[in-house]
Amino acid sequence: LVSQSYVVEQPPAVTANVTNINHVDCFGQADGSINVNAGGGTGMLTYNWSGGLPNTPNPTNVAAGNYNLTVVDENNCTVTINNIQVTQPPNLTVTLDDVVNESAAGDDGAISISVGGGSPGYTYLWQGPGGPYITQDLTGLNAGTYNLTVTDNNDCIKTLSVEVDKPLTVLLASVTNACFEENNGAIYVDVSGGNQPYTYNWTGPGGPYGVEDLVGIGGGTYNLTVTDANNDMVSLQVNIVEPANPFTINTFIKTNVSAPNVCDGFITINNTTGGVPPLTYSWSGGQSGPSISNLCVGTYCVTITDANGCTVEQCFEVEFVPVPLFVLNNETQDINCFGNTNGKWQLSIEGGIPPYTFTFSDGVVVPSLSGAVTRNNLPAGPISCTITDSFNPPQELVVDTDIFEPAQIGLASVLIYPETDGVNEGAIDITVSGGVVPFSYLWDNGFLGPDPFNLPEDCFSVQIVDGNGCVFVSDPICVPKLEVAGSNVTDNFCSSDLDGAISFTVGGGINPPLTYTWTSPSGQTFQTSTPSANGLASGTYQVVITDNLGVSTPPVAIEVGFTSEITATAQVVTNYNGVNVSCPNAQDADLVASASNGQAPYSFVWSNGTTGANNPNVGSGTYTLVAIDALGCIDSTTVDVVAPKPIDVQADIVPISCIGEGDGEIELAVTGGTPGYSYKWNDPLQQTGNPAVMLDNGIYTVTITDANGCNFFEAFLIQEPDSLRVKMESTADGGSGNGTLTALVTGGNAPYSYDWNVPGSANSSTVGGLSPGEYFVRVTDAGGCSIVVSGFVSNGAIDCLEYRTVITPEGDGWNEEFLINCLDLYDQHRLEIYNRWGQLVFESTNYGNDWKGTNASGEDLPEGAYYFVFEYRDSDGKIKQKKGHITLIR
Repeated sequence: LVSQSYVVEQPPAVTANVTNINHVDCFGQADGSINVNAGGGTGMLTYNWSGGLPNTPNPTNVAAGNYNLTVVDENNCTVTINNIQVTQPPNLTVTLDDVVNESAAGDDGAISISVGGGSPGYTYLWQGPGGPYITQDLTGLNAGTYNLTVTDNNDCIKTLSVEVDKPLTVLLASVTNACFEENNGAIYVDVSGGNQPYTYNWTGPGGPYGVEDLVGIGGGTYNLTVTDANNDMVSLQVNIVEPANPFTINTFIKTNVSAPNVCDGFITINNTTGGVPPLTYSWSGGQSGPSISNLCVGTYCVTITDANGCTVEQCFEVEFVPVPLFVLNNETQDINCFGNTNGKWQLSIEGGIPPYTFTFSDGVVVPSLSGAVTRNNLPAGPISCTITDSFNPPQELVVDTDIFEPAQIGLASVLIYPETDGVNEGAIDITVSGGVVPFSYLWDNGFLGPDPFNLPEDCFSVQIVDGNGCVFVSDPICVPKLEVAGSNVTDNFCSSDLDGAISFTVGGGINPPLTYTWTSPSGQTFQTSTPSANGLASGTYQVVITDNLGVSTPPVAIEVGFTSEITATAQVVTNYNGVNVSCPNAQDADLVASASNGQAPYSFVWSNGTTGANNPNVGSGTYTLVAIDALGCIDSTTVDVVAPKPIDVQADIVPISCIGEGDGEIELAVTGGTPGYSYKWNDPLQQTGNPAVMLDNGIYTVTITDANGCNFFEAFLIQEPDSLRVKMESTADGGSGNGTLTALVTGGNAPYSYDWNVPGSANSSTVGGLSPGEYFVRVTDAGGCSIVVSGFVSNGAIDCLEYRTVITPEGDGWNEEFLINCLDLYDQHRLEIYNRWGQLVFESTNYGNDWKGTNASGEDLPEGAYYFVFEYRDSDGKIKQKKGHITLIR
């Protein structure tokens, strides 16, 4: 056996560690480096970098990032270094915050910047007008380009170029105002500064416009907004003045020459409108100024130019004009009376050149050197005269006139007021036409004046003389008598008929239309337009005739008679204790009819359809009877059938004082029907009196019968108050007898009184100064109903949920309810009660210490033992249960 020992050796472990990291100087560059020291292993080591780094132990030009290195020997043994972090500073940023351009004042531009990122410790170098500058922000700058270089602590660089502009300005170069409605105005502007190109926006009449200068515009306000390439704006407002009125020569004076070969004419322009001063004048003859003189016969034109260059032209004729013919006197004398020919015309003229020729329209020609002519004995009517002078060519003047004559005297109107009662009440009222005022009057009865009065029935004439002495005599004017000349009457057959008629003839009705006013036997008035009336009742009628002038006759009486006058009578023959029917809706009244003063036999018709003298078995109401006699004459009457008023009952109800007492009452106050009432109640006692007493809770009916046997039925409700319920709230005794109990009462009738079993306690819902234990209170309401309840006062150290183990609900107010102490301390609780077989017989959420041994339907449970579960939420919010036994004794 040969043995040999061998030693198996292992190479040293491959090791590697990072000896140095040079981080990136500027954001986004790749100037970092990593130095690694590796050893151990077998043979040559190789380096495998992540992120594309060269496989060397000390890579350079490394960008920021997270790198992993694996070192491998020739036996493929490895070591790995993870998460080699090469960092870089934040990106160096330069933000332009604000640029203030240079204003018109100059040297007031400004640049504000913000610098961030990189490596703090920044330096600034500005190049531009007036530079260089080394501050962060610049002020007091002129317009120009400013270039900024920011260098951080790692020599990282950021540049920025900022332009400070000159102010955008617009200047008004020239303005040409416009002439009236000629659109020849113009605006020229000069724009500079800002950054071109510029845009132009003009607003105003006819706008908008997008050009620099406006030409060919009318008057108005024009607003220009110039915007440069930087969106800077400048505005300008220009008013172009345009006259409100056209440029015209308003007034002037022109004087012609005094003779054909004399140069003494002149022209003066007094006033122009629409032009803008100052004005210049240029005349066709070379003169200037508003006036020119020493003018001969001819045409002279002027051109007037105003301050806006607007012009107006007008030409004037200077001539020789003789004085025109004109009337100096024109008088006529009219004819005095109708039909005469004694008219006269005196006519004289001046002007022109004498002698003159007067040619009249009736063919008469009269020459005159003086220019005055008189014509006599002219008839009435129009006449004209044509006058010519000796000028070449002759001037002509035509004069027209009229020779008037008064109209023929006559009577324009004659009003005759007739006589009516035989005492000379007639009158005549005349109106004269034609002639000449004033007039005089003479009537053949000696009356002087136009309107004679107090005239009898007769005829009269009048002589009228006008102011020129012309005479007129009238034909006779007759005054008649207005009267009823004769009448014809048609009588009625029955006294109630409306068949009567009256007609009559009228005398003296010369002033139509006539109206006829009638007064009936009853005093009513009516009018007709003819002397007749129809459909008349019997009786005496008065009629008055009135003509169109208001003349009225005295009343004339005319009688309309009748043949028969029937009278109907109806009466009730039944009596039920002072009324006609027994009950309000009964049909047991009898009516009887009769008639008189007519022709027998009579027939009768009732409004309910019954015929004959008897109308039996009718109800209450008004009935109409119509009676007809043998001649057919009719009369009607009415009769009232009176029924008793309906029975009405007002009840005074006394409710039950306490639950179960049965002491309710109903007392009735009865009206209507026929007094002598009897009562029948449906209560258990079948009471027959008023009031009904000893009533329990419920609905009761009563039948009331009056003296005529009429019945009335009514129902009433007797109520009992809600049962008294008391919830006890307590505060614990702190050890010095300071516990309290408060009785919270519902039901019954307030107010309540309180009787505590605490000596010296007041009539109050709260009692204090209590030591731990059970206390009782009797609560009595306003109706005398009472209940006894108990409550517990704890000492704060014992279980507050003590309970009664035995209850005796016998109605005596003591030990009636199952009581759990301190319920008021628990805002959520529930009670369940089970019988000895485990059946749930009662449950209550937020129990109020009011269980008296009944089931859920309120029925009494038998005596015996019961089990309860009381679930509640304690002060910590936890749900807990209290369980126990109860003994029920009756």
